[in-house]
Amino acid sequence: MIQMKARIKRVYEELGAIKFWFYLFLAVNAVVMTLAAIDISLPVFLGQRRFNENFLFQSLHLAADPYDTFMDFFNSIQYGRSPYVNKVIYPPLINVIYGIFGRLIPKNIMNAGTVAVRASIPGVLAFGVFCALTAIVSVVAIAGIKGYTKKEKWFLGLGLCFTLPAVFCLERGNSVWLCVAFTMIFVNWYDSPKKLERAAAILSMAIAAAIKIYPAAFGLLLIRHKKWKEALEAIIAGVLVMFVPFVFFTKENRSVTLWISNIINCNKEFQDNGLGFKLNLSNAMQIVEAWSGVDLSVLIQVLVGVVFLLNCMLVVFDRKMEEWKAVTLLSLLMILIPGFSWTYTLLFMVVPLVLFLNNKSNAKSSWGYLVLFVLLFAVIPIGNQFALFERINEGYKYQVGISEAIQIMALISIEVSIVGETLLLKFVRTKNDYRL
Repeated sequence: MIQMKARIKRVYEELGAIKFWFYLFLAVNAVVMTLAAIDISLPVFLGQRRFNENFLFQSLHLAADPYDTFMDFFNSIQYGRSPYVNKVIYPPLINVIYGIFGRLIPKNIMNAGTVAVRASIPGVLAFGVFCALTAIVSVVAIAGIKGYTKKEKWFLGLGLCFTLPAVFCLERGNSVWLCVAFTMIFVNWYDSPKKLERAAAILSMAIAAAIKIYPAAFGLLLIRHKKWKEALEAIIAGVLVMFVPFVFFTKENRSVTLWISNIINCNKEFQDNGLGFKLNLSNAMQIVEAWSGVDLSVLIQVLVGVVFLLNCMLVVFDRKMEEWKAVTLLSLLMILIPGFSWTYTLLFMVVPLVLFLNNKSNAKSSWGYLVLFVLLFAVIPIGNQFALFERINEGYKYQVGISEAIQIMALISIEVSIVGETLLLKFVRTKNDYRL
């Protein structure tokens, strides 16, 4: 017992308080998620119930459509060279990748429908290869982060796989995990003294943007540090990687306007299906609007615009702001600003998380940020038994859950805290300079 206490104390001192408690959270969270996975699989294998009738999906509010599991992948591989006439919203590069996986599926199976593809051996193998590709890029990303031992990297990487947004991403079969991994590679290496690593960083950001568009915002880090040459290279690489893949599509699918039109229409369709599973700022305000009965449409537009401009300006012009906070503001842009941001977009917060955990600041606010990061990634076994959102959810497919509400409040709290702290410090510095 004494030896155990001594060992824990040594680990605590080596890691630091913030890292220690977050790692402890990851361990406990992994146990909870494992129990949930058993609760899913065991009854299914015994033939006692469907997988959605259990702790994980009912209490954790983890699936928008439990009969649609993995279908972000299987729906996407069916379009081949004709994605945009089929109302696909993804950028060209990821559609080309999906198209390659689709060619691995025999035509007779593909013609039977996407559900049949999912149930087939070639379909399972294709999804397995996609997951393996994601895992390889993720390992490269985790290996490249600074200030962590090899054991820490392994523990952090595996622990994050058991978090709620990671499991939601896997359940959907979405490519956002791959996108986050490339984004992290960029953040790891964009300021590296090694030319090859800087080049890999720029290419990684271009690929990330060509998967989900939003990571292009991380190019502001290059401007923040006055890396003008790299910024130009990033623009060129981004344009090439984003638009060259159009040549692989059929003639009627080589249309940027058609692609943009699909995105706009898709956003409206999701709004019509309810406010659940989305974490963006406009969705949060619409929940308040639906709850209060007050029209907030103008305020929503103003808030979205203010947050976008404020985050961009602070990242670019306030070079005294800690790096992890700048990266956090950029990650928040990708979650709070787009028209719809599903639960799996929380994975973008992994990028600032690894910087935050390695931050040596002793500020009391670090504990507040620690709690907020935990709330973003935690498996919280709270269902909707309190009936808080019955009026909002009635008649809708995508329903608001308590865990989702917690995540939204945590995101907004991080945004307000960082912006508030930064502006306050800026005001104090300006006031002191004036006095001098």
